Amino acid sequence: MADLADYLDLTVSHAREQFRALLARRPVPNGRQVAFLPTETLLCLAASFVVNHRHYGGGTAHRAAEPVPSLARLSSRPPSSVLAKMANLDGSRSHGARWDALAGAMLRDDPAPFSATYRVLLHGARADRIGQSRLPDFLGLEHGGELALLGQEEVGIPSSERACATRSTATMAPASGRTWKPNGSC
Repeated sequence: MADLADYLDLTVSHAREQFRALLARRPVPNGRQVAFLPTETLLCLAASFVVNHRHYGGGTAHRAAEPVPSLARLSSRPPSSVLAKMANLDGSRSHGARWDALAGAMLRDDPAPFSATYRVLLHGARADRIGQSRLPDFLGLEHGGELALLGQEEVGIPSSERACATRSTATMAPASGRTWKPNGSC
């Protein structure tokens, strides 16, 4: 099981290992799918900066804009799973993995580290011969730059604090045994 550090401290070697697992995966025709890997989750977070998951309901997921179809093909999942993960990451869906809302909130709050993480993802993918046609650079950050969130300075409460306030547990204890408290207040 992944812990928070698997999302926040992703390395190229871990990304490559996870991309290899993705490439070996086969689609699940019915029933439960395998758990999302941190690389998949982080790519879904990146996609949420381009596509609003709320525009696609149950019957329209197949019409979702890029990069949702590309991510679905890469991960051998239906587009509805990618959209659902995007909803988990912004906290609008309550059935996410343990760290989805918190990792999503922390990475959305600070675009510089997320931009670096996005480049780690793409570097890991490219090192395993996953090219632009299979995983496009949909944020345009592969070779540098930083994600710019318009209006971010107008948001009153950082989303990490909102995620912390909505969690049932005040302190998160990852598998590593470390205790993490956002801003020392949660």
